[in-house]
Amino acid sequence: MVQLVCSPAVAERLRRELAAVGIAVDDDGWALVERGFDVPAGSPAVVFDPLDHVEVVRMLATGLHEGTTGPPRMLTGPERQLVHGHRTA
Repeated sequence: MVQLVCSPAVAERLRRELAAVGIAVDDDGWALVERGFDVPAGSPAVVFDPLDHVEVVRMLATGLHEGTTGPPRMLTGPERQLVHGHRTA
């Protein structure tokens, strides 16, 4: 469901938070990219500050609805978050 592009320390925290909300970590779907790391080509991405890792998981979890398939079609979040490489309003 999501791939992680981040430092090992942040990846460990993200894996724990994602598991708590039932989101699988693999190499498909949305990329959660720590600021300063390269965004993978061809994947929708959320670029985040490592201090905001819990907010990123909450934002992703609220974009998922029970009974739907695939990744969420749209996510919104705080202005400082980047979705698809563009600032959200």
